[in-house]
Amino acid sequence: MRHGNIDEALQYVAKMQDYEKNENKSCLVSNNSIIDSVLNLKMKEAEKKGIQIVSEICVPSNLTWNDFDATVLLCNILDNAMEATQKVFSKCIRVQIKYNRKRLMVKSRNTYDGKIYTRGGMLITNKHDKHSHGIGMQNIKNVVEKYNGIMKINYDDSWFEIIVVLYV
Repeated sequence: MRHGNIDEALQYVAKMQDYEKNENKSCLVSNNSIIDSVLNLKMKEAEKKGIQIVSEICVPSNLTWNDFDATVLLCNILDNAMEATQKVFSKCIRVQIKYNRKRLMVKSRNTYDGKIYTRGGMLITNKHDKHSHGIGMQNIKNVVEKYNGIMKINYDDSWFEIIVVLYV
């Protein structure tokens, strides 16, 4: 995306959908093909890494949001959660996605090592190559702003939680 490869990004999303169709077993059926595609892909990745994902999904099939935005939001939230769980023994992610009265709520709660890095009140990456990393939270924030939504982050010593509400 940074290099203007919109067509490649759209092809990536299409591949995720095809991946799910070509898999003979489906992990989720939420009635929304984009959400199912992303979550099934991420659940398979998590399984390979020994991470348990527990999900609760209740959404209509025809959400009025851009499929690309959905992919950006969900992939960044789940990638961040999976990366954080890799640093602890108990690898667990809980995901809730619910739709009610033109509001879509995405909540992810994951175990992590209790270390938070901030600058100016904003979460930042702990990776050494900060130029190539740390854009996930900004991507999430961009989608939230696009839909006039809200984002809240909570954490304690062992659990990290992000809640996003979008008006769709």
